[in-house]
Amino acid sequence: MHDNQSDARKGSVLTQRADAAKRAFSRADALVSVAQRYLRGDLLNRSPVEIVLTIPEVSLRTEGVDPLEVGEMGDSFLSGQTARRLACDAGVVKVVENDQGVPLSVGRKRRTIAGSLKRALHKRDGMCTFPSCTNRLFLEGHHVKHWVDGGDTSLMNSTLLCSTHHRYVHEYGYTIELGPDQRPRFHDPHGRLVAPVPARTSPPELGWPTIRAVNEPLAIDANTIAGPWDGTPVDYGRIAGHLAIADGL
Repeated sequence: MHDNQSDARKGSVLTQRADAAKRAFSRADALVSVAQRYLRGDLLNRSPVEIVLTIPEVSLRTEGVDPLEVGEMGDSFLSGQTARRLACDAGVVKVVENDQGVPLSVGRKRRTIAGSLKRALHKRDGMCTFPSCTNRLFLEGHHVKHWVDGGDTSLMNSTLLCSTHHRYVHEYGYTIELGPDQRPRFHDPHGRLVAPVPARTSPPELGWPTIRAVNEPLAIDANTIAGPWDGTPVDYGRIAGHLAIADGL
């Protein structure tokens, strides 16, 4: 009974691990999506939140002259790479200021990846395109070549990423290039190609039911290991004599 319970617990743990490996979304992203849906209300295509981020436009470019430039957001500060990620799939209003911070002109708000393009991305990619990632929900659009650097906001220049791998690309040094098949290929900060991780192998069935099934052809029962002894008391003196003769005593 104890062995069966132990096998059941092990099987349950293995099943939970397999389910986690195949999970279609991040629970943290799901919680963020619930909050965003509340903030959007009935306007599903509008940005869930609006923040004012002040940063020189040149610092958003990959060839920015000052990589240490930070963006100011109220009392908080963001790195240029974080600002690039936020601007990758967001509503953007361009404000031109003079040296004293006085606005000179304010442009119209535009969605960097509009709802129609986002739907096309979901239709084409279906999931996060980072190798071996299985996230299918709460994904973000990403410009392969950022629009700040002159990249087009088009289906060919966009791909879907989960929030985790979006940070990999913008803030952890990973890069993307389009292969001959126009599919994105990812490289780590050292320039090495990120290869897909092979699917996990299913563990073999364990426990007494499997052991019994495998050994059933052997017809093993309680008498299999029984010897020919009939219960007669052992003659230890005779045994000692034979051992003495064997040792030449």
